[in-house]
Amino acid sequence: MRAVVGSAGRADDADEIEIRIAAPVPRVYRVLAADVRQVLAGYPAVLYSVEGEPVGDVATSASGRVLLGASRAGLGFVLDNEACQAGAAAWMVVRDHFRAHYYRHDGPVEVLEAD
Repeated sequence: MRAVVGSAGRADDADEIEIRIAAPVPRVYRVLAADVRQVLAGYPAVLYSVEGEPVGDVATSASGRVLLGASRAGLGFVLDNEACQAGAAAWMVVRDHFRAHYYRHDGPVEVLEAD
């Protein structure tokens, strides 16, 4: 079984998605309210820090069943004038389960580690 590394839900102060990762390094990511519908429909979006900096990406798995999150170095895949790749998926959330909880406003779901 995969380890639980955090939680994901609707942000308390907005319609944004908030992903709280507790391990191995505590982090909080957000998907902007304008991007929530596309993420829940299975399209990719940028993950932002709570300060508003782009820090990662969220995308749907090939099967469409899970949302995969990965950190990235640099804004727009560019760091010090060189292209950089998104990191390997670090965490995942079952998309349909998360979508149901998001629309019901009934609390966060578990975020699991990805391989």
